Amino acid sequence: MAGPGWEDDPVPVLSVGGVRVLYIHVPKTAGTSVETLLRSYGPISGKRLHPPFDGLPCSPQHFHAELLEHVYALDEDRGGRAHDFDFVFMTVRDPMARYLSECLYRTWYDHPVAQRLRDAVPRDYDRWTRRVMRRYRRDAYVLDNHLRPQHEFETFGAVPFRIEDGLAPLKDRLDDLLGLRGALPPAPVNRSRDRAVRLGADARQQVVELYREDFERYGYELPTP
Repeated sequence: MAGPGWEDDPVPVLSVGGVRVLYIHVPKTAGTSVETLLRSYGPISGKRLHPPFDGLPCSPQHFHAELLEHVYALDEDRGGRAHDFDFVFMTVRDPMARYLSECLYRTWYDHPVAQRLRDAVPRDYDRWTRRVMRRYRRDAYVLDNHLRPQHEFETFGAVPFRIEDGLAPLKDRLDDLLGLRGALPPAPVNRSRDRAVRLGADARQQVVELYREDFERYGYELPTP
């Protein structure tokens, strides 16, 4: 059953044998690999839109808690259940690694900022960090919700899986839930290993401050200055 006002589920939902699984897709947390795993059990829903997102503030696959609750939260008279899913999960990642991955993503793909950064010296990432943090303070949906802290995606009692632990724990949980055996996807090829992102102390501190609750909530060690 899709959320109110939607003909189909706008976000990644796996439906198998009457069991509905919601994947809350936090950007830059192995979402492509997770969706490949989900498809090994059956088809998944989801809408992938590009700007201007048909009037939405971001693409549906990057909906965070507030938007997910708007789409899927049930009325109190629906048996006391907050939602109609049998299992809700999300993937999380070391917040600093997630941000550095975002920097690389903007470098490798043909974004206007990325084109200027493609052959840049490290201090350009510091300038980009200052600029994008200012944009985030004005609009938390900047870059298609990619910068939003991970804990702001968590809702409906979602079980967090740390991508540093691999996808096997998630697969085991889904196998038990669905009574099926899924297939782990191949390890992704890291195209950016030869291009390290180094941030200066001030830029790193901005990242730490934005994601401090993520470090604490999901058990990641705060980076040293």
